[in-house]
Amino acid sequence: MRDEETVIRVSALVRHNMTLLLREPGPLISRLVMPLGFALLMRPLYVAAHGESSGNIQVVTGGLVVFSLLALSIVGNAVFSERVWRTWNRLRASSARPLEILVGKSVPVFGALVCQQVLVLLFGVTLLGMPVAEPVLLCTAVLCWS
Repeated sequence: MRDEETVIRVSALVRHNMTLLLREPGPLISRLVMPLGFALLMRPLYVAAHGESSGNIQVVTGGLVVFSLLALSIVGNAVFSERVWRTWNRLRASSARPLEILVGKSVPVFGALVCQQVLVLLFGVTLLGMPVAEPVLLCTAVLCWS
């Protein structure tokens, strides 16, 4: 019974935070598109410094690391927005435990981060010609880094 209640509370928080994330899609879209622009902007510098193949790998992986670290701000912003909206006390007074609240706020961001990384990697492979020797290893690294 207790596990079912935890799943219900976490799924309600995930749905709520996903709705909030999708209601204002500007920041989400910019977080998906900015790494692509960053890769196009920085590619000539990396190719000149490292060569064609290595430069493409460096620019794509560098963008992945930088923008995935910036994605941490989304989770922090989700927690602090509860204080700004003056709903934090109500959320804390609910039956949801602190870990459930954190998971409920983190899961939508994790989904957005995985989408961002897949989009950047597809962009790097298809348009920039980034070589991928082991796709399974690459997928494992993306999931671990996320």
